[in-house]
Parts: sequence; C-alpha cells; structure tokens
Amino acid sequence: MTSLGKTKRPWLVGPIFVALLIYILTQAGWLSSLNGFFYDTALMFAARVSDQTPTVVFIRVNDPQQLSDKEAIQLLETLMGANARVVAFNFVPTQCSRDFFEYAAQLQVVVFGRLASAVPEDPDRFELAPWPAQATGLNLHWGAVYLAPPEAGVYRKQFTGLNITGTNALTLEAKAALLSMRNVSNFPLPPSFLVNFKIYGQIPNLDIARVIQKDLLPSLVKDKIVLIGMDPTLKSIETPLARNKNAMSLVEFQAYALHTLASHSIIGELKGILLFIVIVGITFATSLTSTHMGGWTILRTTFLLIVSTLLTSLALLAYANYWLPSGSLCLAILIQSTLELAHKNRLAQLAINELRLRTISAIEDRVGVQKNVSPNGWWDRLASFLKENFNLKRFVVLERNGETQKLIPTKFYNFRDDNLAPEYLDLGSQVYKQAIANQSPTLAHKILGPAQEMETDFICPLIYDGKLIGIWIVRLEKIRLVPPRKLEPLLLRLSYEIARTIYTNKAEKQRPKFGVRLTNWLASETNNPVYSELVRATESLAQYYEILEIVYEQISIPTFVFDFWGRLVKINAPAKQLLMQANFPTERFTAFELLTWLLDQNANEARTVLQNVLIEHSSASRSLTLPSQEDRQFLLRVYPLVNPRETHLKYAHANIRGIICELIETTSLATLASLKGIVADRLGVDLRNHLSAIKLAAALLESDSTQPSERTALLETIQQKVDTCVQILRECQKYLSPRVDTSSMKLFPIDALTTLELVCTQLTPKAAESGINFKIDSPQVMVQVLANPVELTTTFDGILRLLIADAAENSEICIQIRDEGTTVTFTFSNSGSGMPEEFLRDILTSPDDPTSEEFRLLRNATIWVRDWGGAIDIKSTVGKGYLISLKLRLFQTISKQA
Repeated sequence: MTSLGKTKRPWLVGPIFVALLIYILTQAGWLSSLNGFFYDTALMFAARVSDQTPTVVFIRVNDPQQLSDKEAIQLLETLMGANARVVAFNFVPTQCSRDFFEYAAQLQVVVFGRLASAVPEDPDRFELAPWPAQATGLNLHWGAVYLAPPEAGVYRKQFTGLNITGTNALTLEAKAALLSMRNVSNFPLPPSFLVNFKIYGQIPNLDIARVIQKDLLPSLVKDKIVLIGMDPTLKSIETPLARNKNAMSLVEFQAYALHTLASHSIIGELKGILLFIVIVGITFATSLTSTHMGGWTILRTTFLLIVSTLLTSLALLAYANYWLPSGSLCLAILIQSTLELAHKNRLAQLAINELRLRTISAIEDRVGVQKNVSPNGWWDRLASFLKENFNLKRFVVLERNGETQKLIPTKFYNFRDDNLAPEYLDLGSQVYKQAIANQSPTLAHKILGPAQEMETDFICPLIYDGKLIGIWIVRLEKIRLVPPRKLEPLLLRLSYEIARTIYTNKAEKQRPKFGVRLTNWLASETNNPVYSELVRATESLAQYYEILEIVYEQISIPTFVFDFWGRLVKINAPAKQLLMQANFPTERFTAFELLTWLLDQNANEARTVLQNVLIEHSSASRSLTLPSQEDRQFLLRVYPLVNPRETHLKYAHANIRGIICELIETTSLATLASLKGIVADRLGVDLRNHLSAIKLAAALLESDSTQPSERTALLETIQQKVDTCVQILRECQKYLSPRVDTSSMKLFPIDALTTLELVCTQLTPKAAESGINFKIDSPQVMVQVLANPVELTTTFDGILRLLIADAAENSEICIQIRDEGTTVTFTFSNSGSGMPEEFLRDILTSPDDPTSEEFRLLRNATIWVRDWGGAIDIKSTVGKGYLISLKLRLFQTISKQA
C-alpha cells in the first residue's frame, strides 16, 4: 500500500504529456471539427462588433454567354470611369472579341480567373483551362479559380497559390489583391488563410445591367476591387456565418476572400511550436491552480479557465484578427483537470489508507487489537472455544447450494460427511422446520450419529442479512443444573457469527478483480487540507486511547479483559506483575487457560465458571491462592461484558462482548477477621470447658476417697473429653486457617440471622410497594449455621421473593426461627394465592428451566441445602399461600455432643 509520505508528484510529466497529446491531435486534424465549432461561434459574435469597411464589390453574372462584346467593353469603361481600383473576372469571357481582351490588357488592372482542376495522377498538382484564341499573345493578368477543401463541410479557408505543372501560380484572389496594392513586395502571402467573414452582409452586390447603362454611383466602386463573376459549379457554399439556405455562391465567397487579402485583415492562426508552448502553459496553469484545491473548487476553477480562454479567443478574433484554437485549449484544460481530480481522489484514498494504518497502529500499540485470521483459522478458533468451554464433541456446517434446497457439508469437527444421512442434506427436511420457523436453535436427536446419555445435539439455522444460508449441527456435553434450552442464546450468537463468516467469504470470492489504476503515477500533497484533517483526527484518536489506557493502568486490582472468544485483549500493570511473580506467561493465553491455572489446574472448575458467565451472564466468584504466593488470598471475580444496545440478535442478553476477570486480594478483609474471631471464641469456650472437666476428673482420680467404680467412670470421661478436644482442635485448623474465607469453602460457620436480616432489608422496598411487612420471631442469640454464605443469601432471597410475589396486599410474611439442639429451622409463611401441590411439584422436579426466576432459585436452593446436610420443604395451598421450612445444621454440634 502506497503511503502519502512516500508519494512523489511528477510536476513536469503530467502537463507536458497532456500538452503533447493535444498538440498531436490538433496537428493531425482530429480536433478540426471541435476547433471549427468554437471558431464559427466566436466569429458570429466578432461580426457584431466589427467596424471594417468593405474594399470589394461584386457583380453577379448569371450567363456569361449573354454578355456581348460591346457590353463587356462598356462595363469596363463604366467601372474605370468610376475609378475602380481593380476589376476581376472569375471567368474568361470566351464570347468576347480580341478587342475586349486588348482593351483589358491596356488597362493593366483587369484580372481574369482561369478554372483550375486537379491532375488525376497527382492530386497536389493542378491544370488550367486554356486561353481562348482571341486572348492569346496578350499581356493579360490572370489567377487560378479553385476552392480550398472544406472542414466538415464548412469552407473557412482559401489558397493564395496552386502548383500548376510544377510552377506556383497565384489564385484569382491573391492576384487581384496584389494588383490593388501596386507594391506587391511588402505583402508576403501565406499558402492559405482564414477568410475574414466579420463584414458578412456588408459587401455591395451591383446589378450588371445598371452598371452597363452607367446607372452607377461612382462612390460605390471608387478605389475598390470590383469582382465580376459567376458560379461555374452551381452549388451553395456553407461558411461559418452562412449555412443551409443562406449558403453563399462562389462569387460571394471569392469577394470575402478578396476583401481579406486586400484589406490586410487575414486572421492569424496559432500554429507550430508556438501552439505547443501555449498548450503547455495552459496545462501548467490548470495544474498549479488546482494544487491546493478540493474537488468542487477544481471544477469551478476549470469552468473559469475555460470561460477565460473562450473570452480571450473572442477578443483576439474581434480586435486583433487572431484566432486561438479554443477547442484544443479547452480540451487540454478538461483533461488536465480530470487528471487533477483523479489525483485528488488518489490523495483521498491514500489519506484514508494512512488514517486506517495509523488508527490501527495506535489501537494495536495501546489497546491490543487482535490480528485478522484466515478463514480456516476462524473455524479452528470456533472449535477451540466450544471445546474449552462446553466439551464440544462434534459439529458439521451445511451450506445452502445457491437458492436451491440442497445442503452441502463444508466444515466438520470430529465428523465425516458420509456419516450424515441423505435426508439431512435437504433444507426441506422435517427436522429443520422448527428451527427455521423459529429462527433459533432447537434440540435434535442423534443427527450426528449415536450419542451418549450426557450429550445433546442442536440444530442451528444460519441466517445473515435476512437470508437463510445454511444449517449448523453441533453436539455438546450436557451441563449439570443447566437445561439444554439455556444454551439457545449462546448458540444463536455463534450461529450469527458463523453465518456472517460464510457470507463474507463468499462475497469476497465473488468480488470482481480490477486492473491497476491509471492514476498510480500521480503523487501526493502532504499539505492537502483533507490529509491534515485526517492526521489530526488520527492523533485525537490516539490521545483518546492513551487516556483510556492511563485510566485502565491506574486500576489497582489485577484485571484481565478477554473478548467473546476468550482471547486476551488487555491486561493491566498489576495483573502483569502478579503473573510475572508467579512465573505465568503475560500474553497470548485464553480465559480458559488462565482460569485453569488459577484454579489449581482444575479444568472442569474453569469450564464451569465460563459456562456460568457465558450462559447465565452472571458473575462467578472463587477464592484462591497463587501457586507461588500461598500466603496471599485472592477472590477471583469473572463476569461478562454485555452490550444491551445491539439489536440484531433475537435475545437481548445474547449480546455478550467479552469477559472480565478480576483478582481481589482478601487476605486482610475485616469481615473474614470478624468471622474467624467469632469462631475462635466459640471453639475456645468449648475447649476451656472440656479441659476444665479433664482437670477435675484428674483431681478426683488422685483422691484416695474415690471408689474403684468411680475411677472407671472418670477414666471414660477423661478419654471422651480428650477425643472432644482433639476434634475441637481439628475444627480450629479447619475454620481458622489463614487461607479460609467465606467463599473458599462450601460450609462455613455463618450467622444466619444476620444474613436473613440483611436480605429482608434489601427486599423491604419491593415488599412495601404492596403494603407487605416482614415479621421475624427469632431467639435473642447468635444463630450460627454451617452453610455457604453466598448460596445461603441467594436461598433466603429466592424464598422471600416468591412469598412477596404471591402474598396478598397489606399482609405479613411471618418468619419463625427455632433452635432444635443440633439444627435450626426457619419457617416462612404468607397469606396469598398459592398453587396446587401437583403444579408446585412439577415445577421443582421438571428438567425444563422454570420460567419464573423465583422458582429457579428455589430449585437450586434445594440442591444447595441438601449438600449442606440440611433440608427444605415447600408446601402450598390454593387460597392460603406458601409454607416453606428450611432446616440447617448448627455449628454448636460439638459442644452439645460433649
């Protein structure tokens, strides 16, 4: 990719190349029609401002044979008597006698036109019509009569001489003009010239009959050239100002050509090297004026340059009888402007590429953008993601063949295409109808071959941009406590990613390949305003990411950010330092690999955490210590990054963007110290009591008054108390270890009453909306139970939420707490609607996921309480409400057994 900074502009090559091209086209005559159009238009406007006086009058002779010898001599006498400067015939009056020709020779101002025709063998040579016999031997002036060829049917030029049998002979117009000047040496004649039609319609046309009769004003012909002629071709001649019906006759055209020469009003033309220099100047001017301009400004400048060129050409033609080839010059301006616009477009593309490169570089340096992967690498990433987090067994991707119903297997994992039944290669198959109709994943039964009890198949339609492009069939291992339908949002997200990848790859293959651009030779202008703005935008973006990086680095908690696929995106300084101290790699690891290492190489536990985050979209916490820093305790928090503004997926909570892992040090937490202090006090009291009993029994054994039977009982008591003390010391080691906190163990001595009061306080606003109050009947002592603190809080929360949702307005929820020696029972009741017992039992035991959040929490709580060694009993009566009994083990079990 070309960089703006490395592009050079060929200042000379561009304008000179355009100028040379236009010059060659002009000299070859390929632009004659274009130049002729501009010339004719300009001449029309120039004729309106012309103030020239005609130097020629013409007399039209319809039939020269009817002009008698006497009339011809009398015509010359009349014209000479009126002081005509030259009399020119565009024909030779063959019917006249030798007397007429002798008289004409005597006058020395009479010119005869001899018709010239091209020699067939050599078109560049001409031959003349012979003199009549009566005119031979006389010193008569003559000139050749011949019309210069037209340009696209329009006669604009006339010759001054012809090659007559190897000798240059003057044309009639040139000969007559030279005679009128008397001194011919001071007027060099060009081979051809542009006829000046600016006095169009002003040359007098005299009637031959009236002239012969001497009915003539002498001022009409005094010091003027009189052209007497006919049109031997009998055709009209189209000129710049006379077209179609108004076309000229031959004698009229010759009159204008004769006037052009006689009045010294030949229209000069820009030719040769001078033309090339002017075109080069025009192209350079166009290039220079467009250097620091944008696209629309270049168009406006081009318009102004063309208008200026046309006005200059018009002014030179009108007042200086000089013509610039406006068509060629305007075409040069247009071509150069087009190249400048192409150059600006090239600059814009280069600037955009530069912006993209700088932006990506800045983000990669500061944020760590992931590199693009090949199509095969993407599928490997998908398989690795599913295998790490969900124990992927196999999958197959079936792509739709065009618009047909046929499916073609294209991607496989742990599966062969010949193992797929033929009916599954038809999009209209019955097994696909539900998934296609719902546009969401559905459960399937052993499509990918025999399956074990803990494996589940899913059919996922691949839809992108509203089009069904295939089917994805995947087999995953069932997850404990997670119904298969809970996986639908995640599979829908993956289906969308697969469909987009397939669609993008197909579009890329079908994209036409274009050739190399013709404007690659154009270079850049680093001071271009657009480029400068893009550079400033890039720098602002870099500064924005730099601020975000500073904020992220100043977070004191070790934090890891992963994308949806579990790839590491960012790691802050505390996290990097922690990993370096533990000799763990600081880059290129996945969320699964990090969690597996943190959780003491327990891959199943790491997979459970990620499943909870990706499926439930809730946070997961674990207490842990690093392998090399066992004296420090950390709380691992893993939670998802969800973008609720994305709307292209069916499930709003499927819009997960990434995963965040935090390591919070919990070594010196006040809550942990307080809990351990309470446990220590309790165990200390029990230990003191048992040691006191041992001391008393020992004193009794030393007494002589103790009977033998009593000594046996005392020995048994001492042995029992010693065993109890050993058990208490074990409890101390278990609950007072430095590595123990409220989340690291499934069971921990917890003040259940405090936890219950906290949950009630949090739910009081919700209950108050319906006028519901909490009534707690509890003992005035600490109720320490063995439970998991987080799960116990969730259990109380689920029970109370269910009772609030069911309770009647302005009622009470009663909570009774009874100490039963080794256990404590929490009884929750309300006055509400309730439900039938069989419905309640189906909800709590059905394998499907309950629609109610409260029942889902209760079902999980049932499993938790059973793991703690407790029990939960839920009863409901229609019209009365719920009665829930929760029985937990007390921590005082050791002392009471003693």
